[in-house]
Formats: sequence, structure tokens, C-alpha cells
Amino acid sequence: MQVRKEGKDYRILPRKLQETRGTWCLTGWEPLSLDAGDAPVLSGSEIRWLADEWQEMKLIVPGINDTH
Repeated sequence: MQVRKEGKDYRILPRKLQETRGTWCLTGWEPLSLDAGDAPVLSGSEIRWLADEWQEMKLIVPGINDTH
């Protein structure tokens, strides 16, 4: 998925999206590489953002969002 936070777009491999204390919490990883056909290379650091920490969320569907 793609998440916009503080004006910057991040591609995130989500692990879970859950309701926490009356808001949403996104947990996942920001990959170092997301090349088509390749396995993602994870940065090793997990992110955890509450819903008020990002402005937009976009689902990236392989094959549909690809640019050729």
C-alpha cells in the first residue's frame, strides 16, 4: 500500500491494520526495494503509525498499478 505522511509518499508492506484506542493503527515495513517480479527487500525496521499520522492511503494492486 502507499501512504502519504507529511507530504511524502511511502510504500508500505502492511502486517496489520487494527483499531486501537478509538483510532486505526497501521503496522508494517517500508521495503528498500519493490521491483516488479522481485521479492521485496525489507529495511528491517517495523513502522507503526496511528491514523492521524498519515493523510492518505492507497492500495497498490500488482498488475493494475504497474507502469510500463
